[in-house]
Amino acid sequence: MLRNVWRELKALVRVVVLMWMVYGVSLFLPIVAWGIIPREPQGLYGIVFAPFLHGNVPHLLNNSVLLLVFGVLYCLLEGKHLLRLFAFLAVVGGFGTWLIGGHGVHIGASGVVFGLWSHLIFLAWFKRKLKYALVSILIVAVYGSLIFGLAPWQKFISWESHLCGALAGILSARYLKT
Repeated sequence: MLRNVWRELKALVRVVVLMWMVYGVSLFLPIVAWGIIPREPQGLYGIVFAPFLHGNVPHLLNNSVLLLVFGVLYCLLEGKHLLRLFAFLAVVGGFGTWLIGGHGVHIGASGVVFGLWSHLIFLAWFKRKLKYALVSILIVAVYGSLIFGLAPWQKFISWESHLCGALAGILSARYLKT
């Protein structure tokens, strides 16, 4: 179990480092345009690229910290399949964003962050075990305010990505075998 946790945590750190490297490249090349462009055929490519693209350092830093926190909690609970979960959340949440998103280019890993957040919360409901309930209570107590990110209150924030990521997290908690 411990070996699996360590392997998953190293993979998580690699993903976060890759996000920072892509941000560095975006300072010199206009790759931010490769994000999700809703209901445009070329915008489907963004489903793969968007989680690695960020508009500025605070955007990337916020997503990096939350990915690490939720990723570590997930690894401690499950011990495996974090990258599979990341991919599921990115694809399902990204496709949802492509379907319902507002105009513009949607970028960032916040859809995956909201997916991990809701996944960890809803595991308690679907698995009905004490360790999941305790983690769910902890997440709601510390990060419950993330729920406000699911509504269209802030300009230039993709609430659609947050919402679709959270819905993907609920689906993954119910249907993905971990």
